[in-house]
Amino acid sequence: MVCLKDYQMLEEGIAYLEYKFNRIHAELKRQSKWGKDILSINTGNEETEKILDQLKKKLTFKKEQLQQLVDLVSNFKNLEQQILKLKNIDGMTLEGIGTKLNYSTHYIKVKHAEIMRRIKFAERLKAGG
Repeated sequence: MVCLKDYQMLEEGIAYLEYKFNRIHAELKRQSKWGKDILSINTGNEETEKILDQLKKKLTFKKEQLQQLVDLVSNFKNLEQQILKLKNIDGMTLEGIGTKLNYSTHYIKVKHAEIMRRIKFAERLKAGG
């Protein structure tokens, strides 16, 4: 399922941008606490602030993309798509999914295993082997 891969890539991208933003922000705080030469701090701050601003914009854009994807996937009515969304995006257990969708746990587990086999098969075909 393409949406699942996109979701995972967006989540990873957001996590990396948040890490990078926090790292730069912490370094900026550290430099200002050490009382470095004011000229070097100001020059660094302007450049750093530009970088932080760019990271904020990228982060906001990726979060908006992620929300749009979640909204799109939430509209899917197909049982298989609902199972994938509830399992991989909402983080529900297969037992919880069965309860929510009014299916037996066994049926949901079998259906999920079948979906995952098809996804793996499609990925192998795509990879050429």
